[in-house]
Amino acid sequence: MKNTKILSLGLLYLVFASLAYANPIDFSKEINWMQNPAAKYCEDLGYDYVIVSTPQGELGLCRFNEADNATDLDFLTGKAKTQYSYCARKGFETKTIQNQSICHHPFTSECAVCVMPDGREKEVTALLSQDLRTQ
Repeated sequence: MKNTKILSLGLLYLVFASLAYANPIDFSKEINWMQNPAAKYCEDLGYDYVIVSTPQGELGLCRFNEADNATDLDFLTGKAKTQYSYCARKGFETKTIQNQSICHHPFTSECAVCVMPDGREKEVTALLSQDLRTQ
C-alpha cells in the first residue's frame, strides 16, 4: 500500500513536470491581470497616456493635446477636463459621484457618470466598454 502511494505520487510528479516542460510559461510577456482603469479609459478614448516623474513619485497623465492634460485619476473620476470625456463626446453631462454600487474602481470610491437625457446616470467606463464591444 505504501509503495503504491509512493509510485502514484512519483507518476503524478512526472506528469506535472512533463506538462511544465512541454508548455513553459513565458514570464517575459507582460501579464496584465489588473490594468490601470484610468490609463485604459484615457487610451480607449484615443488620448496619450504618459507617466511622468515628480518629486512625490510617478504620476499618470492623460494627454489630450500638446498643451492640455490631466492626472489619470482626476480624468477618470470626472474631476478634470470633462470636455474630453466619453460623456462629452456623446453629448451627455459628466457628474462625479461616490456610490459603491455604481463605482467599482480599485483605486477610488468615486467615479464619473454620464447623465442621460432621461436623468438616469450610467458609469462612464461601463458605457464606453459597451460602445467598444459594439464596434
